[in-house]
Formats: sequence, C-alpha cells, structure tokens
Amino acid sequence: MQVTTDKVVTIEYRMTDDEGLVVDTTDNGEPLSIIQGKGRMFPALEAAIEGQEMGNRVSVVLHPEQDY
Repeated sequence: MQVTTDKVVTIEYRMTDDEGLVVDTTDNGEPLSIIQGKGRMFPALEAAIEGQEMGNRVSVVLHPEQDY
C-alpha cells in the first residue's frame, strides 16, 4: 500500500542533531500515527514519505527553514 493523502500512516523515527546526538525517537515507545497530507508533521517529511510503500526505510535531512 502506498502512502497517499488522507491515509493513516504509522512511522518509527529517530531525530538527531548535526553531531549525531539523538534529539527525539520512537525507540522503546509507541510509533507515531498521522493522517498523511494534513500538516500534522513537517511538510518536508510528509513530502519524503508520499508515495512510499509500507515497510520502506526513508532517511530525511531537514534544515531549519523546513520546519512548520
């Protein structure tokens, strides 16, 4: 199944800073579920997962200007 607008998407993530230190993660916790395309997470991240297939692993680098 592809990730498309209005689909419920569940992701696991690890956010690190420029030095590789973990800032936030779903490790040892609950995955994050969102409705794709509704602005519930960074737009650049929504764009990166759009069209992906279930089970794909995606690496995304977000720059400060790509926040909400």
